[in-house]
Amino acid sequence: MFVDTHCHLQFKDYDSDLEAVLSRAVQDSVGTFLCVGVDVATSRLANALAQKHPFIYSSVGLHPHEAKEFNESVFHELREIIKLTKVVAIGEIGLDYYRNLSPAEDQKKCFVRMLDLAQEFRHPILLHIREAYPDVLALLRTHCTLPIRGVNHCFSGSVKELKEILDLGLFVSFSGNVTYPKSEAIREAAKECPLDRMLIETDAPYLSPQAFRGKRNEPAFLRQTAAFIAALKGISLEEVETKTTENAFSLFPMSRVGEEQLVYPIGDALYVNVTNACSARCTFCELSKSDSELYLKGYRLKMKRDPSVDDVLKALDSTSSYREVVFCGYGEPTLRIKFLVELSKALKARGLRTRLNTNGHGNLIHKRSIVPELAGLIDEVSVSLNAEDDAKYNAVVRPHFGVGTYEKVKAFVLECKKTLPKVVVTFVEVPEIDIEACEKVARGLGVEARFRKLDVVG
Repeated sequence: MFVDTHCHLQFKDYDSDLEAVLSRAVQDSVGTFLCVGVDVATSRLANALAQKHPFIYSSVGLHPHEAKEFNESVFHELREIIKLTKVVAIGEIGLDYYRNLSPAEDQKKCFVRMLDLAQEFRHPILLHIREAYPDVLALLRTHCTLPIRGVNHCFSGSVKELKEILDLGLFVSFSGNVTYPKSEAIREAAKECPLDRMLIETDAPYLSPQAFRGKRNEPAFLRQTAAFIAALKGISLEEVETKTTENAFSLFPMSRVGEEQLVYPIGDALYVNVTNACSARCTFCELSKSDSELYLKGYRLKMKRDPSVDDVLKALDSTSSYREVVFCGYGEPTLRIKFLVELSKALKARGLRTRLNTNGHGNLIHKRSIVPELAGLIDEVSVSLNAEDDAKYNAVVRPHFGVGTYEKVKAFVLECKKTLPKVVVTFVEVPEIDIEACEKVARGLGVEARFRKLDVVG
């Protein structure tokens, strides 16, 4: 199945027949859609579609045409939308000196603030670049850490500019304009672009392939662009489909429809979805919502059953490119201590670093100390403390073990500190907690404290 990595299905162009458009797309083997925002309103609408359809994901951004409207209020609104589930990218952002619908300086200022959002939320970027490659490249080099996670959407540059984009670590996406008779430069770039760095898109409702030029574009036409690129590169359509789909799922935090997400990358770490069972019901956690599909970023972590060690190992074929493997997910990993031990042994045999994210209830769950079983297998334990005292802990974390759990978790931290290489305690920054008091607790335990915003993971 293809992935349409850039379309605008929330636009009014589809108000009367969206379901038919989606049906035609599926019939033509387009199975996943990234619906792209260009301002506050369309970013909201894109996410509304994503919430309605399991195969649609959304992005948030301010298009360079709209840069003249940018202010701190707009920035705040966009930032709030990014916190919603199934937002997987920041875009459409960039510079457009072809139309110049916003002054160049306004575009640059807006672009830099959008890059700030991408770095804050660790999302890939969707770049719009028209006759502005020198300035875009300069701003990316100044404000981003290489390699940059993102894509130059609807590539319209030369082979030279293609190479500069690739050198930054970005993917390059081609749309229907590669099929136009006058698009020789874009075709040359498509020939040169390595398949493992290529994405495809429709940019619907714009840029219909040549065969449908003059008509409203739609995702079902993606196959036309893919077939054209396959012929251009002298390879099969199936190869273009397989590789561009693989690239899309490697860049964007999305789940394939119908597949359980056993492992999922965040940054340079690969996370293992151990279980959906838990020994607490934290007030801020998706598990506390009975109807939640357990989305984290764009990954759907809800599982019908707990995975086996073999299930996870089959999904770990490419772990050599990750800094560490993290036992996490929506649930408490130590509920499955035998699974953790067996899988950790297999990961250690592969030379991989391991981290356990836990609520610290393992000893309470198993009515014994589990720490000796983790020795030599877990390189770092991250214990979610999430409060500065027992009363606050009970109110925020709501542990199944009731009053006194907080002190038992602190005892678990101290035991881990004696046995394991590294131990940290973590706190989610919710209004109920006192950050200074939490830092004092961590100092008393003699371990590092880490604080994270509720909506930022990784």
